[in-house]
Amino acid sequence: MIRRWGDASLSRAERRDFVESALGPDNLHRMFWLIIAFLPISIAGTALNVMLVHSAGITLWGFFDLGLAVLFLILTIVARRKGPAIRWKHALVLIYACYVLISMDGYYFSVRADHGENTYYILGVLMVAVVFRLPPQQFIPLLVGNHIIVTSYLLWTRPERNDLLFALFGGFNGVVIALVTAWFLFNNQWQTFERKRELTQANSLLTRRNAELNEVMAIAAHDLRSPLHSVKMIFDLLLDKKHAGEFDQAEILRDGSRACSDMLSLIGRLLNAHAVEHRLSRLHVQKVDLHPVIHDAVKRSQRVAELRGISCTTDLGANGEATTDPEILTQVLDNLLSNAIKYSPPNTEITIALLDVEGDCVIEVRDAGPGISESDQARIFEKYYRGGNKPAEEGMSSGLGLSIVKQLTETLGGSVSYRPNVPRGGVFTITFPRVPR
Repeated sequence: MIRRWGDASLSRAERRDFVESALGPDNLHRMFWLIIAFLPISIAGTALNVMLVHSAGITLWGFFDLGLAVLFLILTIVARRKGPAIRWKHALVLIYACYVLISMDGYYFSVRADHGENTYYILGVLMVAVVFRLPPQQFIPLLVGNHIIVTSYLLWTRPERNDLLFALFGGFNGVVIALVTAWFLFNNQWQTFERKRELTQANSLLTRRNAELNEVMAIAAHDLRSPLHSVKMIFDLLLDKKHAGEFDQAEILRDGSRACSDMLSLIGRLLNAHAVEHRLSRLHVQKVDLHPVIHDAVKRSQRVAELRGISCTTDLGANGEATTDPEILTQVLDNLLSNAIKYSPPNTEITIALLDVEGDCVIEVRDAGPGISESDQARIFEKYYRGGNKPAEEGMSSGLGLSIVKQLTETLGGSVSYRPNVPRGGVFTITFPRVPR
């Protein structure tokens, strides 16, 4: 969605980024060529006045204008080649825009004194409006303020009534046209900038999705190969009539069932990750007691843990009352316990503890596994990332569990972190507000 410049959702940093990165270089480029185009005209006009017209006011103002034009040309060349930071380049452009108005005002009054009404003032405001792209909070005060000064000076000099009305009417029309032109040109560049931003974001998302798809394909190809190979071997054994009596068919079928379960588990995790991404905005918050939620999560994991020789214990000393989404919290706990069981060696213990820290609910899952290396800790919550540790028993790791935990915990308004356990293992900590903020 393309935002308007006046949208309240647009932050000051985003506005500044547009002004400095998009407007600054283009304005500096146009400023350079404007000076190059008008410098010969100013030199020729001043020379003709000196040789033919002999107007002291025009001559004085002409030399003053030429001196500043040369100074701005030097500053522009320096700024374009290397120069200061972008914000100072924009400041240079803004100062030059003020100079253009002052210069053309000066020519207007100098020529008017000797030759009557002229178009220098209108030319000045139109030059600023057409050449430069300034935000409304800059070009409106600049053009309106300049017009007030010029009008005040005209009234102070008290020209003839007809001349005054002509000057005021012409100047007012010029400013109105300049303001409308400046807004349309600025808004057009802003719209172009927003379209490029949206296109860049879309391309970035597409690149990320493509990388994730490649990760999914790699995981599926790698982790499904082994169970599929096992299933094929099982069918081969069942079809081998020569050696049919040498094998326990019940054991073979159990192996096949186990291989199918592994494949279904992987597919389930991939689908679960997709479902998580599409339900994060749908919270069902209610008052719950965390104690039974944690006990139920431990009970669901107990059977798998016992088969691995792992014991699961709880430490629920803190108050269990909270207002949260129990379904999301259950999914978080299931993933953390599954991850702890997967990497814990036999004859170890997993503890899930409930703490109360500064009014927030804190749940810790502690294990005695191999822990996570420092190089992996920075990436363990990335989608599809699988660290250097291998599961304690042969199994598949999709790299999705911890990324799901992070997304779901953040949905609850909380955070998840990891730290090493003492003397060995790791501790995953989820922290979320007892009452949604």
